[in-house]
Amino acid sequence: PWPAAPAAAGGAPPSSPATGTPSPPPCTASPGATRTPTSSPPTAPWVFSGYGSQWPGMGRELLAAEPAFAAAVERLDPDVPLTDLGLDSLTAVRIRTAVLGEFGSAPELGVLLRQGTLRGVAGLLDDAPAPSPLPPLAHPGEAVHGTPGVLRSFPGTGPHPPLFLAHAAGGSSDVYGHLAARLDGHRPVYGFDRLEHPDDVPSRAAEFACRIRQVRPEGPWAVGGWSYGGVVAQETARLLSREGEVTALVLVDSILPLPAPPVATPAEEARRRFAGFAAYVHTVYGAELNLPYAELGDMDDTAQVDLVLALLEKAVDLPPAVLTHQRSSYLDLRSAERHSPGPYPGRTLLYRATHPAPHTVRDARYERTDATLGWDAHCPDLTVTDLPAHHLALLDPPAVDALALDLIRALDPSGLAPNTAPMEP
Repeated sequence: PWPAAPAAAGGAPPSSPATGTPSPPPCTASPGATRTPTSSPPTAPWVFSGYGSQWPGMGRELLAAEPAFAAAVERLDPDVPLTDLGLDSLTAVRIRTAVLGEFGSAPELGVLLRQGTLRGVAGLLDDAPAPSPLPPLAHPGEAVHGTPGVLRSFPGTGPHPPLFLAHAAGGSSDVYGHLAARLDGHRPVYGFDRLEHPDDVPSRAAEFACRIRQVRPEGPWAVGGWSYGGVVAQETARLLSREGEVTALVLVDSILPLPAPPVATPAEEARRRFAGFAAYVHTVYGAELNLPYAELGDMDDTAQVDLVLALLEKAVDLPPAVLTHQRSSYLDLRSAERHSPGPYPGRTLLYRATHPAPHTVRDARYERTDATLGWDAHCPDLTVTDLPAHHLALLDPPAVDALALDLIRALDPSGLAPNTAPMEP
């Protein structure tokens, strides 16, 4: 039942001291796996105490969009490059969304990514209207950082079985920090961070399932994920359901792509994948990205994205963190597209974004109009709930508040007895 987690040498796996039942075997990618690093803000002597007349309000919303920044808002040097703190393209979109929501205007992504520092970003807002008074934070001082380990553990606890969440494409599970804070008091939350290897969905799901059983050897379990994380979580739920009870599979705007249109040659397929990206680079940065589509057509996914990003690096001065995130996101996306979900009969909760996302490059395969986003073909016990936000804003306020409230209602039915099974950190 654990194809990516062979038993320990010497025969049967050890028994759980709490239950006497066999514990899961050691996971293949633990502890020597290559993990995508996450940045932590450096400590600086300069105290962040309201740079500019508009900065205190904007800073709270801007930095709350990225847990790594929010954890050290009082210590950030305004002249430290944001990319040194982990800024990548996804974080830039989330920051822009927060600024847009507060000011009604925001710098374009290309400008934000190249502006470099907090002081520079603040300067972009010199002509912005004054922000409206902000209500008190619903969760003041919330700890949104998780602690890396076998699984990332978030501060918080509760009487109900934990929720295990898989990372989205190209990122860590730290993005679930705001959600975990809102579920505190109801259930613990754990995250599965991105690994370079294994890199296919079935193997990552097996690794995730193995680590879940290291933390909680027996069910019940609730598993889920945002975007690509939902694809990994669905396969993980299939594996775990063979070993115990999965109370719910939670899919946060995870979209199964429509079939790609037929193309005549590999070069045409490469053009279909990358021509829109080249056009975006020209529009945003004014740079020509001349891609050798015939050469790309003869390459595998890794070689393709490495060549495209090498050419992009020559054409545009972009921070390494942005290029790294683009690479890992593309490879994760391609692994999801190669994956064919199997049937999962268990309870499935799908949360669907209702607003169009500000994607840099649109792909018609992901522009689905069906409410189930393709999951009804694989998950018959499916409940769909709409969230009034776009895809990249679902884990930030205010959308995450609605998501958390519905999860509490859906996962904590009246009369569910508290689970007292021992938990391991």
